[in-house]
Amino acid sequence: ILNSFRKNGFELISPRFNHMRNFLTCLPFMAGKGLFKQLKEAGVVQRAESFNVANLMPLVADNPLTPAGLLAPTYRNQLAFIDIFFRGMNNTNYNMAVCGTSGAGKTGLIQPLIRSVLDSGGFAVVFDMGDGYKSLCENMGGVYLDGETLRFNPFANITDIDQSAERVRDQLSVMASPNGNLDEVHEGLLLQAVRASWLAKENRARIDDVVDFLKNASDSEQYAESPTIRSRLDEMIVLLDQYTANGTYGQYFNSDEPSLRDDAKMVVLELGGLEDRPSLLVAVMFSLIIYIENRMYRTPRNLKKLNVIDEGWRLLDFKNHKVGEFIEKGYRTARRHTGAYITITQNIVDFDSDKASSAARAAWGNSSYKIILKQSAKEFAKYNQLYPDQF
Repeated sequence: ILNSFRKNGFELISPRFNHMRNFLTCLPFMAGKGLFKQLKEAGVVQRAESFNVANLMPLVADNPLTPAGLLAPTYRNQLAFIDIFFRGMNNTNYNMAVCGTSGAGKTGLIQPLIRSVLDSGGFAVVFDMGDGYKSLCENMGGVYLDGETLRFNPFANITDIDQSAERVRDQLSVMASPNGNLDEVHEGLLLQAVRASWLAKENRARIDDVVDFLKNASDSEQYAESPTIRSRLDEMIVLLDQYTANGTYGQYFNSDEPSLRDDAKMVVLELGGLEDRPSLLVAVMFSLIIYIENRMYRTPRNLKKLNVIDEGWRLLDFKNHKVGEFIEKGYRTARRHTGAYITITQNIVDFDSDKASSAARAAWGNSSYKIILKQSAKEFAKYNQLYPDQF
């Protein structure tokens, strides 16, 4: 307090004597009982306007951040509130990145934010690994789905193929090659297959139809003298075969009734059971991210929308640059639809280092709110040495 006033040209002196008098001045309604006369005689009274007095009071208060939201203490143990959707914060988006070691309070921080979104009439979808949000889901009447029971259909929610063809193409591209080894020719041929499958069967189209188109194209006269094109077609046939109806993962991506419904206000997706199948986990995660983004775009903009990705260091470990670009685009545009992404991980290096995936770096770079909870002292010191200007 003394330094705050000194910087503004006021020198405050601590009252070392007359303790009783100074104590009585702190009590209300005491000045009228002869105390004011004594203060005046001592030369410690100066007349001023109420505006000046209010601004000169030796009180220091922290910024309460927002009028309402998650109750949080400040450095001086004063009251503050966190509402990531409050426009008065002047942030460029509503996204949040959270990192903290096990037991640091990550789940305890995020659960009230989820509840506030649901209480406002919005919806929340949580990608979890470890049942951290199961009890909250049950208490809020949400839908809890295990990753083993998830069912998708890339063509399910399409109404305009001209607007959705590239999205489906990108989804199938990531499924076919999680490491991003498909080139522009692969993707051009895959886009033709997607459009042809939709035009033939619309929402009843399946990945089998895409593979059948690629097989017919490979055997056609059109590419008879183009061995390079035929080679690419054959490669995609092999890569996508595992997702056809009779393939290894066919049950996940050829459903007539996808597991996710738009009428659910809260959905928790437990993906821990897919961790030992990394290719399937990447395909499921990217499919989920596409679904969430489309749902954000289709719902009214006045509704708050939240997607929480817990254990992001495991769920966002994509080697495919296309996934990182898609996530970056989604994180940037969600604000226009009152949408927010909260990405949670254990170590800050999972977000911001050379070891982090492109998807994790995109999530960190496009999050206006960054909350750093307890970190490993050794790892955090090493991080500060590598990035001395970060804090």
